[in-house]
Amino acid sequence: MYRAIKKKLKIIYKKNIEFFFFLLYPAPKINNNKKDWSEKIFDIKIEKNLYSLFELTKGRIFTDGNDTTAYISKNNHISKASLQYKKFD
Repeated sequence: MYRAIKKKLKIIYKKNIEFFFFLLYPAPKINNNKKDWSEKIFDIKIEKNLYSLFELTKGRIFTDGNDTTAYISKNNHISKASLQYKKFD
């Protein structure tokens, strides 16, 4: 009986914390259609290879190390500069 009540209280507590966290920090949106002025994209061609160079302003860059990098603008949009890299053996 005591364990069942304790388990339900843990679930209720976790749901409340998640609810208030998402109120304070909304999830970022993928920005496909609208132009976000916080990034500029320059295409550079070097020896038959096409590269994209990004100039980012008024935003944040998030990373978990070498594999995943995301740029989130001031308007909470994820840009095309975000990438995920996985090495396959």
